[in-house]
Amino acid sequence: MIEKLKKMLSKTKNINGWKIVEDLVEDKELFFIKKKLDMNRAKKVRKFYLTVYKDFDEGGKTYRGSAEVKIHPTMKENEIKEVIEDSAYSAKFVKNPWYPMVKPISEKDDNHSENHVLDRLYSLAESLYDSDVYKEGWINSSEFFLNHLKRRIINSEGVDCSYEKNRLFAEYVTTWKNKEKEEAELYWQILTSRFSGDFIKKKGNDSLMQTAYRANAVSTPSVGDIPVIISGDNMISLMAMFLAKASSRMVYEKISTFNIGDNVQGEDIKGDKLSITIDPYIEGSYYSVPYDKDGLPLRKVNVIEDGVIKKFWGNTRYSYYLETEPTGSMTNMFVKSGKTNLDKLRSGEYLEVREFSDFQTDHTTGDFGGEIRMGWYCDGKDRIPVTGGSISGNLDDIKNNLSLSNEAMSVKNYSGPFAIKLNNVSISGS
Repeated sequence: MIEKLKKMLSKTKNINGWKIVEDLVEDKELFFIKKKLDMNRAKKVRKFYLTVYKDFDEGGKTYRGSAEVKIHPTMKENEIKEVIEDSAYSAKFVKNPWYPMVKPISEKDDNHSENHVLDRLYSLAESLYDSDVYKEGWINSSEFFLNHLKRRIINSEGVDCSYEKNRLFAEYVTTWKNKEKEEAELYWQILTSRFSGDFIKKKGNDSLMQTAYRANAVSTPSVGDIPVIISGDNMISLMAMFLAKASSRMVYEKISTFNIGDNVQGEDIKGDKLSITIDPYIEGSYYSVPYDKDGLPLRKVNVIEDGVIKKFWGNTRYSYYLETEPTGSMTNMFVKSGKTNLDKLRSGEYLEVREFSDFQTDHTTGDFGGEIRMGWYCDGKDRIPVTGGSISGNLDDIKNNLSLSNEAMSVKNYSGPFAIKLNNVSISGS
């Protein structure tokens, strides 16, 4: 199919470039009702994604339009030709300032391969249920998806790179009954390339314990201006807000007003200084890849160091607009841990939120917040589980006085502090 597409594209006169992404995905899936396997299935799917580029002039400026379509392996030659022509026509209506395509570093980039691990899915699922040992709580249902992705990216400039990657996605619901026999349910996800039974079991046990806290939680009290601790997976969304300030796309579109050398935390920093690195490979990350979707090789880049922007990050297009070296698009981030351990971070009166119903962040305004699903309130002495109510804040109000835990975690696309302590956050009781 690749050679057929290349031949047809070479004969298409009304386009100025093209890119093909070929994905071959082998997938195994398991579905459980409590501990009983309800269904299992496997599939192998090949997909082709074609992007065509069309250059045109208007008002003395050169533009580059693009259009992406999906090519099915079963399509006939005349159908593919029609799709290409329709895409070329559509691309003329996408009025982006001209930008270059990725060029190859070598004639053919090295392949990056991982051996199949699909036969390990059932043992990984068993590891989750190894944590299901409590009388009051259990795993209500679960779904597991383990896939092996083989991706090849080629373009009209000569890029030809490929890689293989294994990824596990699991979602499950935990249930816990409190002393009054009322049930609480929480939904969880695991996205990882860490195929460790101990890791999966620990995640399951932690989920059950959080559900137990939720089942026995009281309503969040109305409290005054006290520090808020955000811990667990919500650290990802919060740290991504700071990283977005150095995004070449946000800078170009003037959503971010920062320049190289600016401090994203302001000039009067009272707490920890942030250091954030983007990294194509973080151990266990679901999103670790050697190339971005345009075929640009990825590398580790220090974006923010001690609060100061050292480099803008972004894909080839927006980096070209800013006249900066492209880093490629990647989602992995490493955040340097802080100086304070969790016990000290949790001293005095505070509200800690571990789970939100939906933690919302706005990279444009800096606003963040959400409804509290599960957390703890500490009056300086007793720490009690709470639920309900909400918190809200803005980066400008918290950026110069925050404390990061020195305890770290690696989850999804993040490696960094487990928790952060914030001031100037609004709290609404339930």
